[in-house]
Amino acid sequence: MKLFLVRHGETKENETSVLMGHYHGILTEKGKEQAKETAMLLKDKKFDHIYSSDLNHCVDTAEIIKEFNPDTPLTFTKELRERNFGILQGLITKEIDWLKMTGDAKGLGKPEGGESIDELKIRALDFLRKIYEQHPQDTILFITHNGWIKQILSHYTGTHSADIPKVANAQVIEVEVGVNLTGSILNLENQNIEERYVKIIIEDENQKILKHHYIRENKWDVPAGKIEVGETVLKGAIRELIERTGYIIEDANLQTMPKEEKFFVFKGNKKDLVQVARPGEKGGYITEIRWD
Repeated sequence: MKLFLVRHGETKENETSVLMGHYHGILTEKGKEQAKETAMLLKDKKFDHIYSSDLNHCVDTAEIIKEFNPDTPLTFTKELRERNFGILQGLITKEIDWLKMTGDAKGLGKPEGGESIDELKIRALDFLRKIYEQHPQDTILFITHNGWIKQILSHYTGTHSADIPKVANAQVIEVEVGVNLTGSILNLENQNIEERYVKIIIEDENQKILKHHYIRENKWDVPAGKIEVGETVLKGAIRELIERTGYIIEDANLQTMPKEEKFFVFKGNKKDLVQVARPGEKGGYITEIRWD
């Protein structure tokens, strides 16, 4: 079975970092445009069936995509919903005490009334197995959510979903699915996808952002650069920062930098932060590492 996974377009809740879970979301104008762009990308694929989460932001994304596939059956199902975050749904993500609320600092445990990551993965793989049994030779499209898609990526890469970067809105991922859920991801250049996206924010004492970069596919989006042989993404980011801006790094060992956190904000005394500055300037501190 040839499977295409698509995340819904951007929602108003994505913009405000609201944890949605099983809540219905509203596509932004940008989200609608993202869905149209993805629809154009997929219009010649000739899907045998489209399955979508029944949450509104996926429903709206699916209906935009179906405009370019008018003869393809479309089924909405709860099985493609995002992880159920229980009592955490509707809260601002950065304000959640994951350790207190789920028993795990990364939020992998089960919040009250919700699902654990393990339960989500079982649900995702059970549904994938059922659809494969119905469509072993077909081309199928799933329109679903970040957390759901990451469970499929986890299965086929051997990487824990907590270490997999966020799936972009309306991103398309192609998977070859075989008997007993064997198979592979077809359109990821590097299937070891840990540390593939990182944003570094530099702030001065007035909390002004001085510099930020993104990495994608082991390359900077802006400016264009690369990760050198033997470098981690993090060290490559620091080297690029120095080369492109003239900043110097006072903590050369980078001991305070996170290695595995998907989202990390430094807290506490400034002596615990990595300080950056242009020669002769006061400079600021690296205060946030965001794995997107």
